[in-house]
Amino acid sequence: MVYRNKAELIRALVMKDDVVLDVGFWGQGVGHESPQWPHKLLKERAKEVYGLDLEFDEPYASDAHYLKASAEHFDFPVKFTLIFAGDLIEHLSNPGLFLESCKRNLAPGGRLIITTPNTF
Repeated sequence: MVYRNKAELIRALVMKDDVVLDVGFWGQGVGHESPQWPHKLLKERAKEVYGLDLEFDEPYASDAHYLKASAEHFDFPVKFTLIFAGDLIEHLSNPGLFLESCKRNLAPGGRLIITTPNTF
């Protein structure tokens, strides 16, 4: 399926009972103050949302739902029904390690959503 934007994709694929990990949540090309920030849209839609990125600012830095770590090496104390990686995979030096981390952190039957830019 092709979606015109991330907001449309999130509305279609994220359910109200999902526990979501947003990998690379801080650097998604839209500032955190924007109503179109994918992380904000996920928080409006899902039951619970966690975030992972190499860098991010307060108030997220003091919240246990957020982890400063590499997308290639991460572990959380919860299992996720959905992992969202928006425009991230093209920045990784080893996407295989990222996929292994996702597999470890997904609940049985969990889903992985990966988006990547299409210049056309």
